[in-house]
Amino acid sequence: MEALITQPTGITEILTGRAEDGVVDLATHTVALTPTAKEVTATRRRYTLADADADADADADTDQGTHGGTFTFVHDLAAVGQPLQHHLSATLRRAAGQSTRPASSWNSSVQ
Repeated sequence: MEALITQPTGITEILTGRAEDGVVDLATHTVALTPTAKEVTATRRRYTLADADADADADADTDQGTHGGTFTFVHDLAAVGQPLQHHLSATLRRAAGQSTRPASSWNSSVQ
């Protein structure tokens, strides 16, 4: 898998990695910087979607799943002379009663 992430801080990352079993792991292939960007030499990103099976089971039984799906993001960064280390992370949880199904379908007609 390949990804391109461009940030408003003048940092562009080209990442390579893999996606399997609800996890995407990406690591730096190349970093490009604008003249005013801080020095970044490497990044690593991990995206994890957990409880996907519980959401699918809940949706199969009802119109709206009530089990929580959890999306986690971890970003490691090597910058301004520091080695690759934890930079930031976030966890998002599906609100109770929110369906995993989209509100509309691509096959829907526009009215």
